[in-house]
Amino acid sequence: MKTQHLSRSVREALEAYGAQWADILESDDIPYDPDAQIPPLLELRRVSYQRWVIEQGVIETVRRARAQGISWHKIGTALQMTGEAARKRYQKTSVTPAEGITS
Repeated sequence: MKTQHLSRSVREALEAYGAQWADILESDDIPYDPDAQIPPLLELRRVSYQRWVIEQGVIETVRRARAQGISWHKIGTALQMTGEAARKRYQKTSVTPAEGITS
């Protein structure tokens, strides 16, 4: 997986997550148990990364929606929040329809 575009803190979290899994999988001290649960802190790191990935997708989709002139009300409805809540949360990451998408 390419990680150059990720922030340093996210790359470090992924490296720590990978190292923890490597230690678990390579350890001879842990007997194999197919019903064993993932350690909670390890699972929190995993779901935290998933949440970050999803939020990046939401941000990009909001940017595209605003560039196409879709109203905050419609965006908010799609995100199951008010248009005002969507505007407050995503306005800094979006562009106005006149600006178009910029990089």
